[in-house]
Amino acid sequence: MKIYLILIGLTVVFCSQCFADQEGPSKGKLLRTLRILTLNVYGKKERNCEDRLRTIAKKILEATPRYDIVSFNEHYNPWLKLWLSCDGKILTQAMYKGGFYKDSDDQIRNHKHYPKGGLIQANGSNSLFTLHNIIEFDWWKFKNTRRILAMGYMLNRVQISRDLTIDVWTAHLESKGPDNCSRACREKQFKQVLATQERFNQGNPVILLGDFNMGGPLNLGHKKAHDEIDAETFFYPGNAGYDKFMNEYENPIDVWVEANPKTNLAGYTFDCLNNTTVKGNCTSQERIDYIFIPTSPKYQSDLFTWEVINSKVVRWKTDKGVDVSDHYGVEATLNIYEK
Repeated sequence: MKIYLILIGLTVVFCSQCFADQEGPSKGKLLRTLRILTLNVYGKKERNCEDRLRTIAKKILEATPRYDIVSFNEHYNPWLKLWLSCDGKILTQAMYKGGFYKDSDDQIRNHKHYPKGGLIQANGSNSLFTLHNIIEFDWWKFKNTRRILAMGYMLNRVQISRDLTIDVWTAHLESKGPDNCSRACREKQFKQVLATQERFNQGNPVILLGDFNMGGPLNLGHKKAHDEIDAETFFYPGNAGYDKFMNEYENPIDVWVEANPKTNLAGYTFDCLNNTTVKGNCTSQERIDYIFIPTSPKYQSDLFTWEVINSKVVRWKTDKGVDVSDHYGVEATLNIYEK
């Protein structure tokens, strides 16, 4: 409690300079305003999963303005319902209603259940739905993934308009718990993501979404206290690795932190004390789901500028008051300018 009170105080002190320390983007021609959502849907066959998945799609289809990009983790293959998972087809069919995120004769608007598994390995659970046309797609399995379930990442190159195509990367890193993936294991995984992203950099705007299973700063004040005062006292709850990832990625924009510089609230996306769908006797509160915008020319072209308009944690519930997932989602509204 003492640390938490100190943290709140530091947030106020640090954030009095938040806007003064940040320069606005070097704006050019506004190409597009985009709405983005990333959500681990908790595809396990638990907590009335069918109702949860249908509610997720319903909330997405009711969103105004609509999400241009929707990225899912734990969206499992339909046949896995015979195993431990909910029928992923329920979410897919619900997302197709209205036709906004469904393939048409001349457009591909979704890719589901990646990476593909091996001979005796189930497919992964990364999926992406978009209002726009996916003109290029690829996927990769982690070299150090689990034997039963394929884990990894994928690229969807999405044509937003005639003069704008963006590279959307979805990743799901493994956790220390049931996945038995240590900090070193996770570091190997995000290095694979970054190496592939660098190799596929073709000059488009780039964004990275997903469940990274590593705890990050709860807000900007927490980050500054961690960086500038004492990392051990102001530690990041959850699996370690955030600092190493940010360094390896050459300091990308952590969109939720960027959008909420003055808040003293914590942006928990995994919250055992408040989320009704979390399984077990967990008491942890962590921020492990992210939207990242790389800033290094290794990963992001300098021909474009991203501007973070807003970002918030999404805490949807079913009509019965059940959280739609054991994770909360993260959404963002972003502007893309051509310099």
